[in-house]
Amino acid sequence: MLSGIALYAWTQSAISRRIRFGLYAVIVLGIYFVWHPQDATYIANTFEIGRGADLITYFWIVLSLAIILNIHLKFRQTHIMLTRLARQLALAQPYYSSSSAGALESNRDEAPSRQFEC
Repeated sequence: MLSGIALYAWTQSAISRRIRFGLYAVIVLGIYFVWHPQDATYIANTFEIGRGADLITYFWIVLSLAIILNIHLKFRQTHIMLTRLARQLALAQPYYSSSSAGALESNRDEAPSRQFEC
């Protein structure tokens, strides 16, 4: 799992420095806690969580939520960009339907035929 997080952090060069630093910090802490599980238990007992495994699970949940938030924000940014692009394209190349009024009828013959495939 730690290698997957490292790969995700490495491939996401456009993400903020805070998120990237947080991912790398979790990777380093994860590797440390694998080699020294008694330290994870000590830290967990300090915060009155109980076991070190519970502490690591809580960190994993927070990390997963951060990654999901990052993916959501990227998807939203892409959606906004696509909407703007579609609006610009619609304004740059108007299309008049056959139900348009008489003044627009002369422009209808000049409009190119649009067929988009998905």
